[in-house]
Amino acid sequence: MRRHWLWILLAALFAFGCDKVERVGGTPPPKLFRSFISLSPSASELFSQYTDVKLVGRTVSCNWPPNVTQVPVVMRGVKPDYEAIQKIDADVVVYDKQLFSEADIEPIKTSGKEVFALDAKTLKDLRTQAVEFASFSMAELKMSEYMDLLDSAVDGAKAQVTGSDLKVSIILPGQGSEHMIAGTESFQADCLKQIGVKPVGPSGTNFVPLNAEWLISENPDVIIVADDPTPFVSDTRFKSLKAITGRHLFGIKGDVLLRAGSRVDKLIRSLGDLLAQAKEGN
Repeated sequence: MRRHWLWILLAALFAFGCDKVERVGGTPPPKLFRSFISLSPSASELFSQYTDVKLVGRTVSCNWPPNVTQVPVVMRGVKPDYEAIQKIDADVVVYDKQLFSEADIEPIKTSGKEVFALDAKTLKDLRTQAVEFASFSMAELKMSEYMDLLDSAVDGAKAQVTGSDLKVSIILPGQGSEHMIAGTESFQADCLKQIGVKPVGPSGTNFVPLNAEWLISENPDVIIVADDPTPFVSDTRFKSLKAITGRHLFGIKGDVLLRAGSRVDKLIRSLGDLLAQAKEGN
């Protein structure tokens, strides 16, 4: 029996049967969601794969699964194309609350479209918000399949690194600019916590500019970077870090590392595999 099924069913009953469900905009949606516009690559991934809601508008960065690239683009750069959004018939517009202010979303609300906010800072947040959205398309069972994948990935990665006491930093290497580091309350940091290792970074939920002296003083055992590690490895300020001298600096595809979408299970499995290597090398 799927461990999440009872929990998902209760969540669905709550969503449909209780008028206290908190919705962006203040009221429950008047109908089931059958189509959505996504202003979030994470949402495009997750909801196009694990619900029956059709993606009908996307950002230019939405590229997974591959078929979503056939969907019309309604956002390039940092601001939505409100006119394009208005022209598309969609039941709901999904956005990432960490990327947009209320002022950014207000024109969409006032145009009469329903909005749904993602704000996943933890795996628990991702589960809760994913199940809530799925409940509005009667796709709880489909979403439960993904919940099972997440649980399996966490259990497997945790078994790989148990007892290691590794300290890990997650960094976006600067390409001709300063490096960025994930805060200890970020989604990526929570993935590390869930599998039993300690995230090393400043307090906060976002990526922030990296203080080189601070990182050297913290000297993490492992560094995970988005995409190509070369820009970070080439930075001579960090040549004495044990993550570099011990060859415990690893790259993970940026789209996978940075999105709370349909590949978080892949992210967690990758973290487990890479940290297991570091554990054996200590």
